[in-house]
Amino acid sequence: MLRGKLMLHAIRSSLQWKLIILMTSVITLVVTTIGAFNYYQSAQAIDEDVRRFSNQIPYFTQLFKKHYGLSPIDYKRRMKS
Repeated sequence: MLRGKLMLHAIRSSLQWKLIILMTSVITLVVTTIGAFNYYQSAQAIDEDVRRFSNQIPYFTQLFKKHYGLSPIDYKRRMKS
C-alpha cells in the first residue's frame, strides 16, 4: 500500500514538473516569436528610412551648390582656412 502511494506521488510530481516545463516552454516560445517579429519590423523600417534619406542627399547637395556655388565639402574646407 505504501509503495502504491509513493508511486502515485512520484507520478503526480512528475506530471507537475512536466506541466511547469511545458508552460515555461510555451511562454518562452511566445516571447521569442514576438521579439523576432518586432526585430524584423524594426529592421525593415530602418532600411526604408536609410533608402529614403539616401535619396535625399543628392537633392540637398545640388541645392547647396546652387545657393553657395560649392559642394558642402568644399564649403566646409573653405570655411576652415
